Amino acid sequence: MGTAILDRPVIEYATHSVITISPAATIEEAVRTMVANDIRRLPILDDRGRVLGILTLIDVLETLYDFVRGTYSDEVGTISLYSDFLAAPAIKYATRSVLTARPETTVREVVRLFLEHEIGSMPIVEGGRLRAIFTEWDAVRLISDIDFPHLVRDVMTKIIYVLTHESTVFDALEGIVTFKFRRYPIVDPSGRITNMVHAKDLLRYLSDSNVVGAIREGRTLDVLSAQVVKVANSPLITTSPDVHVKNVARKMLEYDVGGVPVVNEDNRVVGLVTEKTLLVLLSEEK
Repeated sequence: MGTAILDRPVIEYATHSVITISPAATIEEAVRTMVANDIRRLPILDDRGRVLGILTLIDVLETLYDFVRGTYSDEVGTISLYSDFLAAPAIKYATRSVLTARPETTVREVVRLFLEHEIGSMPIVEGGRLRAIFTEWDAVRLISDIDFPHLVRDVMTKIIYVLTHESTVFDALEGIVTFKFRRYPIVDPSGRITNMVHAKDLLRYLSDSNVVGAIREGRTLDVLSAQVVKVANSPLITTSPDVHVKNVARKMLEYDVGGVPVVNEDNRVVGLVTEKTLLVLLSEEK
């Protein structure tokens, strides 16, 4: 398979078994659905199959951050994180202006729109109804089958933010929302990587029944103050600068991680390969 696939209809490479929710679903139900199915976005459909909006993992975390910032500035008691957020309809906090594609739209055009609008999924609609969805993950699958000559050092992100073993869930949440990085290396006091926390780790934490119970009881501060290293349950997969990009894409698929830290001989992070860096590479192919 070569880069000719970029000019093929996106429907050929999209995910057809799309998990969706209704407008009546709550944030708590949406979070549990995402975690149970290991997905990061949920189209919201009306009873005729039309897309009303899309709720993403980042929508959830950004809204959560907006709610809990006050907790860290002593403005406690003005909202209930459970009733005002987790129990609220998901559509209230979903992205309502959803970019969609037609089945015949090319992969190249969809990748361009991903980067231009900083989005990670594109519902494919025909006759007003949802047929499939093309995501960053579908793009990674394509990249894993293309013989790119590039090495990791050619595409990796070199601006890296890290967390430590003392960092909290709130620190990770703030970083994800503020700096727009969906995953962070966690390093020990010597600067060597020990864990990787992904945005979906925070979502999984948020779905835990004990955590939901604590939020319901008003113990939000306890939830946010937990050490993030204890929440970072995704596999730690690393690579070196001299590995071929295709091999990293395959590793991401094998271990179900959206980002791979690049380390030197001392196990210190020197870069990061993410779905977005791979999309940029894909967009540059002729």
